[in-house]
Amino acid sequence: MKRINLLLLEDEPAHAEAIQRAFEHAIPPVDIQWVSSLQEYFERASASTPDIVLMDLNLPDGNAHEALTLLSENNPFPVLVMTSCGSEAVAVTAMKAGALDYLVKSPEVFANMPRAVERALREWNLLQAHQQMGAALLERESNYFDLFNTVKQAIYIQKPDSTFLNVNQGAIEMYGYEREEFLGKTPEFLSAPGKNNLARVAEIVDLAFLGQPQQFEFWGRRKDGTIFPKDVWTVRGKYFGQDVLISVANDITEHATLESRLRDSMAQAEAASHAKSEFLANMSHEIRTPMNGIAGMADLLLDTEQTPEQHEYTEAIRSCVDSLLALINDILDFSKVEAGQLTLENIDFDIRTPVEESVKILARRAQAKGLTVACLVADDVPSFLRGDPGRLRQVLFNLVDNAIKFTGSGEVTIDVGLLAETETSATLRFKVTDSGVGIPQNVQDSIFSKFNQGGQSTTREFGGTGLGLAICRQIIHLFQGEIGVESEAGKGSTFTFTAIFQKPPAGAVKPISPAAPLPGENRPATRNLRILVVEDNATNCLIAVKMLEKLGHVADSASNGATAIEALRRLPYDLVFMDCQMRVLDGFEATRIIRSPGSGVQNPHVPIVALTAYAMKGDRDICLEAGMNDYVSKPAKSCDLAAAIERCF
Repeated sequence: MKRINLLLLEDEPAHAEAIQRAFEHAIPPVDIQWVSSLQEYFERASASTPDIVLMDLNLPDGNAHEALTLLSENNPFPVLVMTSCGSEAVAVTAMKAGALDYLVKSPEVFANMPRAVERALREWNLLQAHQQMGAALLERESNYFDLFNTVKQAIYIQKPDSTFLNVNQGAIEMYGYEREEFLGKTPEFLSAPGKNNLARVAEIVDLAFLGQPQQFEFWGRRKDGTIFPKDVWTVRGKYFGQDVLISVANDITEHATLESRLRDSMAQAEAASHAKSEFLANMSHEIRTPMNGIAGMADLLLDTEQTPEQHEYTEAIRSCVDSLLALINDILDFSKVEAGQLTLENIDFDIRTPVEESVKILARRAQAKGLTVACLVADDVPSFLRGDPGRLRQVLFNLVDNAIKFTGSGEVTIDVGLLAETETSATLRFKVTDSGVGIPQNVQDSIFSKFNQGGQSTTREFGGTGLGLAICRQIIHLFQGEIGVESEAGKGSTFTFTAIFQKPPAGAVKPISPAAPLPGENRPATRNLRILVVEDNATNCLIAVKMLEKLGHVADSASNGATAIEALRRLPYDLVFMDCQMRVLDGFEATRIIRSPGSGVQNPHVPIVALTAYAMKGDRDICLEAGMNDYVSKPAKSCDLAAAIERCF
């Protein structure tokens, strides 16, 4: 077995001894010659050629980098550099000077030195073989240059100091310089002024010399002064026996132009989406404001003595307002779906509450048609869960409302069961079944698409936008569930959907407020409150004041935020209902002033409830950020005001 002749250049005796111990039982055997200075090293190296050299960079009698330079030029053996500093800059300097690799000194590295030497010798032998092959390939140099210059991409060959050693025809055509104008220069002369981080480019070059291929974008400047972007790949390689960097560059002007156009298109699309959202928000405000007046007056009329004929007419007005409000809500929700802005709240609630509320709200309509509506929640369904009860109620309301709409006689049932359960979540299954007209088989797959109601005849007979089920499907997907239907024409339908809810931590469930009363019901106030209504629309202001008075409270009014602040300075109101969009001073700014320490109001912590015709995503968050305590969307019913008061007290 051939023995390995290792020359060790190390001035620390302890380190030298540790390395020698590591090789005591090495296979193949290693003969170590230890020297502690450059002078001794050169004497030993000239007397006999070692198979490999381990060299400490920091020596007392000279510059080890100079020794490396001499070694790389004159001696056919590999050199491993040992250093106490793991700096990347030290490594790059050593590699450029001719070291095969570098090692950071440590007991673990010393112990594994035999493996490092074996690996280095194997790599060195491979390099020697490659160099021998390169010598043989010199005969084919002309063919190489033909290929080199045929490639359309620009190819650069750079020395370790980054100067150009050679370029191909592609680089000449890309920049407009002759080959001789490249040679000996660095890439800086090709850089577009102010467009590149040249320090970062230098770091990339160093990493490439460490054997890590690099890819980056670089703005170039042609000889005629025009600038352009290019994509560059840089790798360490050999060029006729020399260590070099080989870079391949592509002109990506067309790609960059397409990216710029795409960014412009995306910006235009976002602007259009924003304009659409603003338009819908403004339209919602403009429509809800007069609707609030109509609905409020209808509610007030329903609480007065009327003839049967007058009561019928007033109910018809209220029904039309509810239909129009449902249409607006569907359009707004569908806009959120299209914009990807439909989100869920995450609060603790009693699962039976939204189920029962859906039935109670629609009970009067069902009774008017002679229908029976029943709901059943299985005993094993957890009572308290965490999720969005409002969106769940919206889905159930839509499905039950459709069931009542399409059922002439019989019953509608809601069945809630437990599908799966873990320690942290529960998967529920909801079924809404009716005995109505049913859905033809050929349209069942499309009823969850937008603007689809199972055929034009259905739309003409029963009305609606065809958006409700499409919105329900999106909400159910947010619940990580699925929705489907089983139906037969003339025999009724069963809509089934699943939803996953989280379980609240033990002891984290909050008491649930009593359900809000049904439309037309006025729950007596628990105590008389003095309430300020801030509203710039005289009709809406009158309606809100009258509703509050019927609830047993004393209500005053203010026409804008400025007069509201003056009123709060005069009297200690218990609660404020604040419109958001008003002339002179809007509700948001008025609330901020009221909450500020220097406002001068008698109670800067007075509960403030937003009473607004805006109903887009984020409106509630904006109200809360301004310092408001709650949010009621117009048109507000008497029960909505009562519920808001209960939440504040």
